[in-house]
Amino acid sequence: KNKEAANVLETAYVMHANSAERAALVSEFYGPDYSLTKGAETRPLAKVLEENPGKRQAIIQHLKDSLVPLAEKQPMQHSLVHKALLDFFTFATGEMRSEMIETVRESLVHIVHTREGAQVTMQCLWHGTAKDRKVIVKTFKSFVKKISMEEYGHAVMLAVFDTVDDTILVSKALISELVESMEELAADRFGRKVLHYLLESRASTQCHPTMVELLRHGDGNASSKKAGDQRCTELRTAVSAPLLLHCGANAVAMARDKPQSQLLLATTEHVIGDIRPVLESMTEAVVEEFNEEHLVADESGHFFVKKLILQDKTRPDGPWFSKLLLSQLPEGFAFHWAQTNRGAFVVSSFLECGVDGCAARIRSELKSRLSEVRRLQTPGAKVLCKLLEKDGG
Repeated sequence: KNKEAANVLETAYVMHANSAERAALVSEFYGPDYSLTKGAETRPLAKVLEENPGKRQAIIQHLKDSLVPLAEKQPMQHSLVHKALLDFFTFATGEMRSEMIETVRESLVHIVHTREGAQVTMQCLWHGTAKDRKVIVKTFKSFVKKISMEEYGHAVMLAVFDTVDDTILVSKALISELVESMEELAADRFGRKVLHYLLESRASTQCHPTMVELLRHGDGNASSKKAGDQRCTELRTAVSAPLLLHCGANAVAMARDKPQSQLLLATTEHVIGDIRPVLESMTEAVVEEFNEEHLVADESGHFFVKKLILQDKTRPDGPWFSKLLLSQLPEGFAFHWAQTNRGAFVVSSFLECGVDGCAARIRSELKSRLSEVRRLQTPGAKVLCKLLEKDGG
């Protein structure tokens, strides 16, 4: 409770204590029987409650009584308090938990930067009422970019997207700030995860299994009434137009950066809106004269172009990147590209995209030069030859 003493404890807890010593410090919150001065063996709260089932209510109540006075004080920002709060929310239920959520909800924005603080905030989102969630979301105002770019804080944003039914509030309070910082978020490891989640939720390509497992703890909570798919669609709609605008203006640069190219691919696959400006921007770059600086010769760029062509399989009614490209690429480009390993892989994608006329154009250009392609012996050329032979090249 004392500011100076709290700072000393925080330094000791974070910088010097080992795991056993940290557990001992946290156990002070469990009650006088678990005080360091008692010399009792240090045990995690789960073990304490298992060994003392009759004292469960008293221990959780003492934990709550110890934490409530700190909710409005500076020590709320300290890691030691975050761990004690997480212990409380892990085991508290019912009215006691609801009362604590109401007590801390306006202060959570100050603790999301630590692992325990982020998980406490997620617990409050999962188990809080609609009013609690509204208060929490509003406190994030002006901190959205910072939270989204933090290792632990960004998970809180995902929990908001999962649980808050009021998507208009989320759009106005959070997504509006995300949009203002789109370039920085797209370039940031954790910021990209937030944008990916708005587009494709828990897709395994971008959301790690451990994160999915953590987020699942909030599934089926009592306060979320709206269907998950509906909530996801509403949030995706809110972010789609500004994300398309950003991608259209920065498509080539994003394609050359492997992590950002994945965000660009997710945008063209999942966004709600017209992706033709993005496809046109990419086409303009791809039809330039082929050389070692060409996008198709780039390590990240060639993979992106290949995947974007193959996405045409998922768009039965268009627009088709493959067809747009072939309408502007000169006769003979296929053999020219195929002489490089990366270029050959991209040419192969035209044979697999399923768009009418694309495979025929490539076969026509390479039919008389198949023997030359075989002699190249690159992995890309081997794949290309196999596809040409399979299709009657």
